[in-house]
Amino acid sequence: MKSNTIELVTEVDSEGTPIRRETFVTRPTIKFSLVYECVSFLSSLKDNPTNNELHQMMDLVVRIYDEQFSKNLLIDGLPSHSAVFELYEQITFVASGKHIDEEIADDAKSTTVNSWEDYKNNLKATIQDMTKEGNQSVNTVLDMPFYFVFDELNGEAKKKEESSSMLGAFGVE
Repeated sequence: MKSNTIELVTEVDSEGTPIRRETFVTRPTIKFSLVYECVSFLSSLKDNPTNNELHQMMDLVVRIYDEQFSKNLLIDGLPSHSAVFELYEQITFVASGKHIDEEIADDAKSTTVNSWEDYKNNLKATIQDMTKEGNQSVNTVLDMPFYFVFDELNGEAKKKEESSSMLGAFGVE
């Protein structure tokens, strides 16, 4: 699993110069619901974020980092000239699936997506398929780690491959 980091200023001197910075790392597994939420947010974003959307971005980033820091520390700890870009990058990291392993991600790369709205619709279809075929509730699927969902889909694709021999059907060839 790949991780992402964010560096925040945690202490400043009397003149406002940073004297202490802290680096935070994303957790190894990110829930599918958080990925879906990030994609939904990005698909609704039109231009420059409004004040309300900025607050949504900060809330998402705090949750991406599993509340290792508060929203206030995030606000105070990011440099003003790059804060919005940094928030956007953090959300995009999760939404685009950059945190999953390459071997799993290779299958996902074969699917082309033109917009975040298309990606959101693909994730919706995935959720619907998993709830139909797996007799699971939507909440169960959304609570799964995103890596597991992709691994499960990858396994399903391999199961559907036809084999001409009995040994091949069991992956022994």
